[in-house]
Amino acid sequence: APIRFEMFDSNVIVRTELLIAFLLALISFVAFVAFFQFTSVGLAMRATAENQKLAHSVGLRVRVILGVAWAIAALLATVAGVLQGGATSLSLNMPLLALRAFPAVLLGGLESVPGALIGGLIIGLVQEYANLLFPGTQAGTELAPYLLLMVVLVIRPDGLFGQKRIERI
Repeated sequence: APIRFEMFDSNVIVRTELLIAFLLALISFVAFVAFFQFTSVGLAMRATAENQKLAHSVGLRVRVILGVAWAIAALLATVAGVLQGGATSLSLNMPLLALRAFPAVLLGGLESVPGALIGGLIIGLVQEYANLLFPGTQAGTELAPYLLLMVVLVIRPDGLFGQKRIERI
């Protein structure tokens, strides 16, 4: 049954499946931030992502760490697929959902997990604003995130929260 409440003098209806998906995504986000910050495996994964040769030279088993990273990615993709399938009906357009995540990740910066989260929120707001500006058309809603992404990447090529890398030889 949908959850109903009032906010800003308006009635808000939230489907239970979407609320559960949101809460699980939020819990997963917090868990992964803690995992990468405070566990030895998370720190080893960050070191390997930064420089594989250096990680190998200090004794980290790079192949094992890469395998763990792929396993985590597969687990997250499975959970996301189950949540998405439960919240929406399955269709041939489902792969297009990945194209919606792409500008969010690039906007926030590839190295920044909080940046990807904030990038996703910005993209969502931009899509809804485009929906208000161009009602009845889906083209504006689908195009707006990529236009914003192009403008941001011209100004900040590493994204809003990305770190500029300087390689010294």
